[in-house]
Amino acid sequence: MKNTFALPAHFIKKAVLLFVSISGLLFVQYSFAQFTSTWALTSDQSFATTGAAAADVTGANQAMSGTLFIPAANSYAGVSSSPPEGQRCSPKQNDGNDGGWLIDGSAVEGRYMEFVVNPNTGFDMNVTTIAFSIGNRSTSNLRGSAYYYVGATNAAFTMATGTALGTALRAGTSTNQYNSYSYTTSINVTSGNKIFVRIYPYNTASLNTGKYFCTKAVSISGTTTSPNVTDITFTTPGTCINNQITVSWTGPSGFNAATTTLLAFLKPTSAVTIGTPSSTLATYTASTVFGTGTNYQNDAAAKCIYKATGTDAFGNHSGLTITGLTANTTYHMLIFIVANVANTYSAGAVGNGTTLAAAVAEPTNHPTVFAKGTVTASSIAPTWTAAVAGAQAPLGYLLQASNSATPADPGSVSPLDGTDMVDQTNISGGTANAKVTPNTATTYAGITGFSSGTMYYYRINSYTNTGSCINYKPTGLTMNAATLPNAVTSPLMIISGTTGTISWTTAAGYNNSNHTTLVFVKAASAVNAGTPTSNPSTYTASTNFASPLSTYQLDASATCVYKGDGTTVNVTGLTAGASYFILILTVVDASNSDATNSYSAYATATSGLTYTWIGGNSSWITAANWSPARTTPATTDVLIFNTPGAVTITSNTIP
Repeated sequence: MKNTFALPAHFIKKAVLLFVSISGLLFVQYSFAQFTSTWALTSDQSFATTGAAAADVTGANQAMSGTLFIPAANSYAGVSSSPPEGQRCSPKQNDGNDGGWLIDGSAVEGRYMEFVVNPNTGFDMNVTTIAFSIGNRSTSNLRGSAYYYVGATNAAFTMATGTALGTALRAGTSTNQYNSYSYTTSINVTSGNKIFVRIYPYNTASLNTGKYFCTKAVSISGTTTSPNVTDITFTTPGTCINNQITVSWTGPSGFNAATTTLLAFLKPTSAVTIGTPSSTLATYTASTVFGTGTNYQNDAAAKCIYKATGTDAFGNHSGLTITGLTANTTYHMLIFIVANVANTYSAGAVGNGTTLAAAVAEPTNHPTVFAKGTVTASSIAPTWTAAVAGAQAPLGYLLQASNSATPADPGSVSPLDGTDMVDQTNISGGTANAKVTPNTATTYAGITGFSSGTMYYYRINSYTNTGSCINYKPTGLTMNAATLPNAVTSPLMIISGTTGTISWTTAAGYNNSNHTTLVFVKAASAVNAGTPTSNPSTYTASTNFASPLSTYQLDASATCVYKGDGTTVNVTGLTAGASYFILILTVVDASNSDATNSYSAYATATSGLTYTWIGGNSSWITAANWSPARTTPATTDVLIFNTPGAVTITSNTIP
């Protein structure tokens, strides 16, 4: 009887992907070695390992829990009395009789036989088959459950933590018979770990003695992967040198410098053709000047760059610098671990890296017409005219911004040529920068984190190259621009006679040091608000509307009645009974680089007149019954009744 252990679907997919990856890297058959560890159990509990990887793994003799024992007589007779062809075992019954069983009904946690195999240091092991035969002597009521567990020790191995291979397996379909079970697996056991396989025997019926659970032909098979180099890293120079590259790597587990050698090859443009290497180490001469080392046996374009044992006892290399390379070219490395005497090769570990591009001179021209572009309370999108290519066109533009001062000029001070700044596009911390490409770009709106009503300072420089080869054109253009401040809220004007009181709530984010509030008043009609740009210094306020000192930039009929940081102003010189319109603006004191100032959205209000009732018990709609006469009512009017006692209104119509 043969069973197949079915892997979960997601595990199978991973296995397929692994196969594709290995094939894509051209890893060849010699990188894997087969092994089979067996426990015959016909005369003792020892193991034997065969196959090409026999020396790569270690097994252990079968172990049995304290609740199982092998009978002293006929211990390896198996399902028959003779000849020996399997191992008998049973638990001790309470009376101690040989071959005694309880009626368990299911596997018992502490009763098992265990088989162990592990990869030796530096090797990984993949278990592909677990097989065994179980039978019975004198009863058909015995069963077995099989589990496996991977770990450094079996301390945590239980049926709950292990993985079931098969449960309730019949130990023979009738008395004195074996059943064979085989499970196809893909269990990875890395260096330092072991695989533990347990068979748990139990009885399903009839409490009795002289009955035995029999085991034979236990085997664990699979492959080992020889140790290999990992973490191959290519590093370009910290300065603009484009004909060299430095390679470092991590040595293989269990590397032995006395018996093995690291052998590496480098090839431009495409991966090295690995093939099946067989040449002796003496065949190769290594050179870190590319092109002067020996050609690789299976690819003449790959040159030997290394033949040694690393920079420490573990086969690691802290950095092998290869010169004589071509700029802006990808180089592929193949590295083997070669057994010095046997001349056997590990699988080839591969990696690649690209040299720096050939550097060009700094750009001939800067962009021109650097301006603030679109400005809101939370953003500024600078604009410019792209640089004329000239003898050397720029690759792009370095845009820098600050909320305190004009950024330093790259190329002449930090960042110097060769310092490629990482984009930092949130200016809430005070500074920001971004490399803007292509060189035809004329605006950038990617900086965030602005505060309203705040002045920001910009610089833009053309540059060529990248990384340690970046080359800035100094004396870049500069400009400054302020975000728009927020508007005041709750604007109100109340008039009593010829005097009006205007009030408002300070704008969010208002700063007395950097902002100014301007109030304009106009009679009869709304102020033509428009988009103001004048410096607040151009205005002189007069609280006497009849004697104006300054008028609004965009409406000569609107008088400036307030300039300051407060929230109220009393205005005189008004005409009793007339209507007035108010415009309130917040402005940044400092001018932008284009001599304009940033203004908030405007807040407006219409005047409300104060009227006192003098008509006694008379008509509501008679204008003369109010002081002043209420000839043009408005919803903002304030009505005061100061006549003692009750007042009878003779009309329901409000004038």
